[in-house]
Amino acid sequence: MDLLAIMLLAAVNNLLLGRMKFAPVFVILVPLIMAAVLYIVKRDKPENYLLHLLRYLSSPGLYSAGLKNEKTEEKRRTLVAKI
Repeated sequence: MDLLAIMLLAAVNNLLLGRMKFAPVFVILVPLIMAAVLYIVKRDKPENYLLHLLRYLSSPGLYSAGLKNEKTEEKRRTLVAKI
């Protein structure tokens, strides 16, 4: 998945910026930097780590394992209203 994203970035950069004087910088160097950053950040992490991290960060932030009550419902409503 990461390799696909890097190659897609290179292809889009080539399409949009391919005729510029500094095209090799955008088409080759930026994806290489992205690959290096992903390699360093994802080292020793489980599979689909970034996908789960994005899902966690985009969730409302209130998880309840028990029955719903008025207090948790009010917190949920205020969190949803902020979004």
